[in-house]
Amino acid sequence: MSKRMDAKLGWAAAAVLAAGAAALYLWWPSDPPPAAVAVSHTGNAPWDTPIGPGQLRSAPQGQANVDVNFEFDEVPEGMARVDERGHLIVDVQLHNAIDAYLLHTDVPSRQVAAQALSAYFRRKLPAGAVDEAEALSAHYLAYMDAHDGALQRLRFLAPGADGLSAQAADQFAAWHAQRRNLRQAMLGASVYAQWFAAEDGRCGGLIDAMRSQNREPDSFEQNDPNAAIREPRPNGAAREDVQMRDALECANELARSFASIETQERQWTRHLAKYRRAVGELVEHNAAKRALLIAALRQQIFSTDAERERAQALGPL
Repeated sequence: MSKRMDAKLGWAAAAVLAAGAAALYLWWPSDPPPAAVAVSHTGNAPWDTPIGPGQLRSAPQGQANVDVNFEFDEVPEGMARVDERGHLIVDVQLHNAIDAYLLHTDVPSRQVAAQALSAYFRRKLPAGAVDEAEALSAHYLAYMDAHDGALQRLRFLAPGADGLSAQAADQFAAWHAQRRNLRQAMLGASVYAQWFAAEDGRCGGLIDAMRSQNREPDSFEQNDPNAAIREPRPNGAAREDVQMRDALECANELARSFASIETQERQWTRHLAKYRRAVGELVEHNAAKRALLIAALRQQIFSTDAERERAQALGPL
């Protein structure tokens, strides 16, 4: 669940942010979260070393090898690539492609999505790299299950008018650290660095800043020599307000499970297909009238403002 999307996949990040702080409605349990997520593994993580012959674990057995050959048009060409030696390149683009198939397609289950992803690898990669890609995706699927299992045991305080309380900020910081450890343990340091490190650093810094502000409410103003003359951001919000908004967005992302993203994305995919069909059937050629009809279709077909904004951002269909 990363904010590292290619331009054609930017809607995934936009959907996370559009959900806003309102999604943080869960409650805080009487006991604090555990100090760490227990991860069962032996030896080095499978992706701690450069990818090459003999350095990959086999994908878990028992997964149905069903060829689901649909082309997901939101994944541009060149997202799954190999280096000059024919080995899989593990980078942000590959992560985008994997997330697109596993999280953003309208399929009945994650298993079917995994089969579609496998078919995509077989279409796009040479045989040796297919084995590498399927091994990586198998470990990623296992991480998704472990992530949602750990998250399910947590409950979060809702934000107040002043943002995250000290207790809530501490809990999000603890879960952020646990999730980072889980990612590194199950995917390895190399994949973590490519896929998650930048966003984890940004989000962790924002949550830590919120915790510091809760401990010393006046510290920001006292340490800012230009506080009295600080210019507001273009939207009129002061710097600390923007920081609070960004921290709430990070907290919202931390509270989201892969399962909730799958559900939301399946609904979005169905609504988008219906919207595209309806727009294609319009016979109005006057640009102004057509724009009004399309706006009315967005209002009618999509169920949330976030979906409507996302559809509008697609531009002309």
